[in-house]
Amino acid sequence: MAVDAVIFDWGGTLTPWKTIDPVDEWRSLARVAAPERVDEATAALLEAATTVWTRSRDEHVSSTLEEICALAGVAYDDGHWHEYRAFWEHATEADPDVPEVLESLRAAGLRIGVLSNTLWPRAWHEEIFARD
Repeated sequence: MAVDAVIFDWGGTLTPWKTIDPVDEWRSLARVAAPERVDEATAALLEAATTVWTRSRDEHVSSTLEEICALAGVAYDDGHWHEYRAFWEHATEADPDVPEVLESLRAAGLRIGVLSNTLWPRAWHEEIFARD
């Protein structure tokens, strides 16, 4: 059987695994999305994220930041990405071996894909690949 493509997971495969505090993750968004009620919004976002991650695990259905905000009753705005993205920035650097691996696969004529259940938009992943 010939291989036509290779699909990679994002976190822990293309990037080294980073442990994060989910409360800090959602607080980063709550500070800009609901500055007048940061603690309440953080708790609601955390609960909504738990709901969608459980669904992802059990039903194999992904989510978006927009959906989590809707479930949490927190206003969504593209401008909110700045703080949330800043929270994750430390975890986006590709493993040092990734560029060589991807270049070798491309040179062999293989297609490359990333299958990720991050909440990040595709464009963000593409910017990170271009950077690294």
